Amino acid sequence: QDYSPIGDGAAAVVLEVAENNSFIGINERRDERFFDFVKMDSAGRTKHHETIQFVFTEEFKTFLKTNATDVAKELMVSTGFLPNKVDWFICHQVGVKALKGWCRTLELAPEKLLNSFMWTGNCMASNMPLVLDHYINKEPRIKRGDVILFYALSSGFHASALLWRY
Repeated sequence: QDYSPIGDGAAAVVLEVAENNSFIGINERRDERFFDFVKMDSAGRTKHHETIQFVFTEEFKTFLKTNATDVAKELMVSTGFLPNKVDWFICHQVGVKALKGWCRTLELAPEKLLNSFMWTGNCMASNMPLVLDHYINKEPRIKRGDVILFYALSSGFHASALLWRY
């Protein structure tokens, strides 16, 4: 069997490739120089409680605003699945403002954006499976044959996009 992972940090969603060529494509970009975006000292080393720290440099802010969605744009162009051929958009749930901004940047109609933020907030790598479960089983919107664009960012300058036909 062939499997394709996508998610934030660990592979959050594993999609099985079906006989009908359900896997359309994947695109990924990273820059290891910026993997220290998320920092957390070891409590064992410092001997006191530690918290996760996010380092938002100007360079990273610019990346988020201007280049982060390039992987999804390039994927849509290379596969011929432009925004009008994408049925649903599911992405890493960093916040509603970011989700809507990515949707706008990718020229996807706002009603194509599916998320679980209102129930779960940012659950990191588990949001994509939660969204799929909800909109396939609990509030069925995703139907067999629909094309889904997955999009995820993770620590550093890492972004990935996957197109899949359910």
